[in-house]
Amino acid sequence: MSVTKIPGPGANVAICRKARGFSQVALARRAGVSVSLLSKIEVGDRALTQGIAAALAQAMGLTLDELLGMPPSSAPTRTALPPSTTPFGGSTSPTRRRHTPRTFLASWPS
Repeated sequence: MSVTKIPGPGANVAICRKARGFSQVALARRAGVSVSLLSKIEVGDRALTQGIAAALAQAMGLTLDELLGMPPSSAPTRTALPPSTTPFGGSTSPTRRRHTPRTFLASWPS
């Protein structure tokens, strides 16, 4: 029986770093982490936290999915609502009446 070892997130960090031509020192400086921490993450001695993963991905110009070696998402892309509508049917136009302290107090039941 053959066991296939799946690379962990640290191995993916090392692969992405090398593919982009960064040394550990250069990537650690760009991401704001210590070289020691980056090295330990790459060999699997330390866990890759969300914050560090985000900093490393940003430093290399990657998404978190790319950094972690995940396949691209097949979810449909979201489109923005037109600027004149909201999900609740109201308007976001600046002409909408806003209460001032005077109009608010005038509408308060006595």
